[in-house]
Amino acid sequence: MTALPRATRGLLRPPVLATLALVVTVVVATHGFNSLDYPYLEADEGTYFSQGWSVLHEWRLSPYTYIYDHAPLGWIQIALWQLLAGDSIFGYGLASGRVLMLYLQIGSALLVLAIALRVAGRRWVAVLAVGMFVMSAYGIHYHRRVLLDNVATFWILVSVFALVGPVALRRVWLSALALAIAALSKEIAIVLIPALAVLVARRTPRESRAFAVVGWLAVTLTAVSVYPLAALLKGELFPAGSALGGDQPRVSLICSLVWQSSRAPDGGLLDATSAFWSNATLWLRDEPLLVAGGTAGALLAVTAFRRDVVLSMLGWAVLALWLYIGRGGVVLSFYLVPLLPLLALVLALVAWRSVDALGRSTARPVVAAAIGLLTCAWLGLTGVSYARSGADLWTGRPVVGQVQAVEWIKRNLPADSRMVIDMSMWHDLHHTGAGRRTFAEAHYYWRVGEDPAVRRDAFRNDWRNVDYVVMTPQLLRDTRANHFAIVAPALEHSLVVQRFDSGGWPVEIRHVDASVRSLRLPPAGPDAGSVPQCMRSRA
Repeated sequence: MTALPRATRGLLRPPVLATLALVVTVVVATHGFNSLDYPYLEADEGTYFSQGWSVLHEWRLSPYTYIYDHAPLGWIQIALWQLLAGDSIFGYGLASGRVLMLYLQIGSALLVLAIALRVAGRRWVAVLAVGMFVMSAYGIHYHRRVLLDNVATFWILVSVFALVGPVALRRVWLSALALAIAALSKEIAIVLIPALAVLVARRTPRESRAFAVVGWLAVTLTAVSVYPLAALLKGELFPAGSALGGDQPRVSLICSLVWQSSRAPDGGLLDATSAFWSNATLWLRDEPLLVAGGTAGALLAVTAFRRDVVLSMLGWAVLALWLYIGRGGVVLSFYLVPLLPLLALVLALVAWRSVDALGRSTARPVVAAAIGLLTCAWLGLTGVSYARSGADLWTGRPVVGQVQAVEWIKRNLPADSRMVIDMSMWHDLHHTGAGRRTFAEAHYYWRVGEDPAVRRDAFRNDWRNVDYVVMTPQLLRDTRANHFAIVAPALEHSLVVQRFDSGGWPVEIRHVDASVRSLRLPPAGPDAGSVPQCMRSRA
C-alpha cells in the first residue's frame, strides 16, 4: 500500500481531526444558524447572484449591460454553485447564495487553522487564530452575505497556505493560480502580489529561487491579464472619444477603472475626516480585537519579527491592504472582510512568538499564565464586540419581510407590471421554473436611473409608465442622494399598497399615481447621475 504524504498523515492524527471537527461545528453554529434570515438581503447580493444566474441561463455576464464594475470570476463561481446545487432549493433565491457563503467560510476557517498549524506547530496558536476569525461578530455579519469579498478571501488563504510548510514548485504554481482567482473575483487581492512574491523568494531554495519567483509572477499576472484582454477583444477596453475607443458610445474597462478610483476622493489615511477614518472608527468599535490587536501585530511582525519569513510577510500583506483601503476615496463597510483572517493569523502568531520568547527566560507556569491571559483577553474583547453589534445575529429576521413582499407581488400583481425594484428581489421575480410567474418588466432602480437604454426600452423615458415601485431603505436612500431619472418622480407620485417589516428593514409596495404626490425628494443637483456614460449602455 502506498504511504500517505507526511502532511496528510499529520492531518489524520486524532487531536487534529478533533480540532477540525470542532472548527466546522463552531462555524456552522455561529455562521449558519439564522443566516437565511439575517442580515437583510442587500442589493449587492442580488447583483452578484443574478449575474451568476445570467451566466448560467443566458450565457451573459449580467442580465443588464456588463459595465466592468468588477472582474466576473466571482459570480462565475456563484453560477457554478447554482449549477451544482440549484438556485432556489433553499427557499428564496439568495438563500442558495448564502449557503455557498457558509461553505466558503468553513473552507476559510480550516485554511486559517492549517496555516497557523504549519507555521507554529502549536494547536493552541491555531485554535486562537481560527477562534478570533470565526467568532468575530463583524465577520459573521458580512460572511453571511453573498459578497465577492468572501469568495476572494477563500482564494487568498489558499494562496498563502500553498506557501507555508514545505514549498515545492507545484505549490508555488498553486499559490499563483489561487491569487489570480482571488484577484479576478475581487480586485483588492492584487495588492497582495508584492508581499506574496517576496514570500515565494524567501521560501524557495536558492537554486530554484529565480525560476520560482519569475514563474509565480508569470502565472499570476498572465491569468489576471485575461480580464483586460477579453475587454480588448470585445472592443470595450478604451472609452469612446479616445484615440483607440472610436466615436460610438460603449462601456469601457479603462473608463470603469478611472471612475472607480476617483469616486468621492478625499485624503484617506492623511485626512482625519476621510471616509477611511470614519469607517475605521466603526470597525474598531465593532471588532476591537482584530482591528487594533491585529494591526499592532502586523507592525510588530514587520519590525520585531522581520526574520520570521511567513509572519513578516503576513504583516506586510495586512499593511498593504490597509494602505489600499486608506488610499482616499469610497470606503464601504464590508471592505474589512479580506483583512479579517490575516489579522487573526498575525495576532495569533505574534502572540506565539512572544510566548515562545518568554518561555526561554522564565518558568512554565508563567508561560501558562500568559496563554491564559491571552485567552481571557480574546474572550473579553469578543464579548464586547457582541454586546455592541451582535445582538441580532441569531434572533433578527428582516429577510422574512423581504420574502413576504416578493410572494405578495407574485400572488397579486399582473405579470406584465412595470416595476422599479431593489436588486435583492430580481432573481425571484425573473427566474423561470415550473409554476413560477415571472415579471420581465421588473427593473433594478440603479439601472433605471443610470442606463438610458433601460429607461427607453422599459419605460419609454416617462415615469408615468411605471406601475409600481418596491421601496426599500436602500432604494430610498440612493434615490434621495442621486435623484435618479424615472425612479425619483415615480417614487414621489406613489402610494403605499402593502408594507412588510419583520424587523428593521421595511419593504413598501407603492402604486404610481400621477395625480398624487405623497413623497418629497430633494431636487436634482448639477451632478445627478453619478455614473459616466461609458458605464451605462452599449453602442
